[in-house]
Amino acid sequence: MNDLLVQHFPSVINVEFTASMEQNLDKVEEGKNDWVQILKEFYGPFQETLVQAKQEMKSIKRQTIPTDITCNLCQGKMVIKWGRLGEFLACEHYPECKNTQDFTRDEANAIVPVEKNEPTESGEICDKCGLPMVYRNGRFGRFLACSGYPKCKNVLAVSTGVSCPEQGCTGLLVQKVSKKGKVFYSCNRYPQCKFALWDKPLSRTCPLCESPYLVEKQSKNATLIKCPNPACTYSQKITGDETDSDGSE
Repeated sequence: MNDLLVQHFPSVINVEFTASMEQNLDKVEEGKNDWVQILKEFYGPFQETLVQAKQEMKSIKRQTIPTDITCNLCQGKMVIKWGRLGEFLACEHYPECKNTQDFTRDEANAIVPVEKNEPTESGEICDKCGLPMVYRNGRFGRFLACSGYPKCKNVLAVSTGVSCPEQGCTGLLVQKVSKKGKVFYSCNRYPQCKFALWDKPLSRTCPLCESPYLVEKQSKNATLIKCPNPACTYSQKITGDETDSDGSE
């Protein structure tokens, strides 16, 4: 979303605009500027930009990324779409076919469909009863639950396998859900460690700066694998079955 705003509203999404507007508002407060005139000077060009953006700006929610996965209801192809809880698979023939399916990605970033409501093995053991923990899908996405449910109701956050980057911390980054239902990632040693981020961390070393992890971001019509180091330009674009990797965005 940030990339789209910068692309279509370059005169507004920048430091110079903010500084200039603050100066003008200070002069209004001091009685040196006419606030009506300032609003007219801003809104005229902004209105033109807004109309153009409505015509040209891509909708993240409407974008689709094709896959070679076959729909098990109508034999059409499944595409990746975005919803309130993130990415999911949907039939290309929607609304005629309303089949949807969750998915995960393996170590090679390939799509692995997950059957609805079917628990999958996690390889972890419940620390309360000793039974295997399994992955389940709930209202706010994927989570770890004891296979002994309902006798054991132990639930854990899903680990990303990425070590907490906070200096001196020995924790791991896990997937959590905010009070508003938005997925984020934070250290499992909270509240001792309060490191958190919105982008999904990946257990991969940056090939340019050797950052111990990368992050997954959505940008325009592609999924980007980027380095979290602000000084590093590593970026890998993933669109369907195509992968572009270079040292810039």
